[in-house]
Amino acid sequence: MRNTAFHSKFISGHIINFQKLLNSQNQSVINVIHKLPSFIVVGNYNFIIYFYISMVAHNHIQCYNYIMTKTCCCTGHRPKGFPFKYGTDLKKHNEYLNALEEKIKLAITDYGVTNFISGMALGVDLDFAEIVLKLRDKYPITLECAIPDVNQTLKWNDKDKQRYTALLERADEKHYISGRNAADAMLTRNRYMVDKSDLVIAIFNGNERGGTLYTINYAKKQNKRIEIIDLNKVDK
Repeated sequence: MRNTAFHSKFISGHIINFQKLLNSQNQSVINVIHKLPSFIVVGNYNFIIYFYISMVAHNHIQCYNYIMTKTCCCTGHRPKGFPFKYGTDLKKHNEYLNALEEKIKLAITDYGVTNFISGMALGVDLDFAEIVLKLRDKYPITLECAIPDVNQTLKWNDKDKQRYTALLERADEKHYISGRNAADAMLTRNRYMVDKSDLVIAIFNGNERGGTLYTINYAKKQNKRIEIIDLNKVDK
């Protein structure tokens, strides 16, 4: 049997190095992983040390990566809630999409997010899902669709329905959420996304009412990290 005390000290050293990297450089797990020569430790240190020593005791020493999943959701407005003409004012619309993509990249590179949740409503939700799927080709991330009503697209036009269906088919996970009625299901969906998330991206028009503000305030009460994009400043 190998010396488990030695390996325990070895793992402890890597935990310290890992913590120093995170604290001093604020890098994501994705970036930090390449800086450590063998065992990566994230999350429950005691469990990982025990698991590693157990493997040593059974002469099955291997290199394991244990990565704690971090999740990010997004809240924002439907097209009519934008302070400019959604999809028509191309300059402002593209600035908004670029700002949203940068926030998603920030979630990955600075916060270590690997899982994203979209509420799949028209406007921000579908844009968010589309960008996450585009970035999935570059980063090891997943998309969950939190759907508040199976009839959500009933009154949508054909183009929006086709876009919704295409995104849904490419998602890694689908979660259907029910409520007393359609409005309640949407609020329940928003709370579900926030509760499951470590980070909330909010695309906000500044109005002091509505589902987006409700979700921002709920996220604050739950002590979630929030990254806000002010739609009134996207082109400034």
